Amino acid sequence: MDRLQRRSYRVRWGICTSCGKSRHGVVRPEHGWDYVGEDDLGGLYGACDRCKTEIRYAFYVQHPHWEPMTVGTFCCDGLTGTKMATELRKFDERLKRFNESKRWKLEGDAHLIQQKQIEIRIYKTMGGHRIEMGGIKGSTDYPSLADAKKRVFEFIESGRADEFFKKRNQNA
Repeated sequence: MDRLQRRSYRVRWGICTSCGKSRHGVVRPEHGWDYVGEDDLGGLYGACDRCKTEIRYAFYVQHPHWEPMTVGTFCCDGLTGTKMATELRKFDERLKRFNESKRWKLEGDAHLIQQKQIEIRIYKTMGGHRIEMGGIKGSTDYPSLADAKKRVFEFIESGRADEFFKKRNQNA
């Protein structure tokens, strides 16, 4: 089919020549998707709506001209044009290794570890678990040990811990 025949076909069937049906809900768009959220299904209990592969990590994406979909890591990255799903997976894997690390030591009712040259102590309080980093006691109680460890990990990974301690050392 040459170019003139394709144009004639599109005009006859009312297909938009600029989007090739994707904007009108006839064909799923391959670009312009937005990330909405994700879930860890705990095993290969889901299937990607795009490629039908079994998935453990379900990413939810939406598009203005198509119904929302649940997709896997690679399809999420492809549809959104980002590496967000891949980066989230890597972050979750690092967090899991941090939480389960054999470097965590139990001393009395406190959990201790040294991460990036910062001594971390998480101890039990009446309200849950509290964090002490570099000898500085926090004021927030976390409902579980896992929540406190996650907060420590996020603080260190984001670089805010380095900034905090550099600023503190300059003022000392």
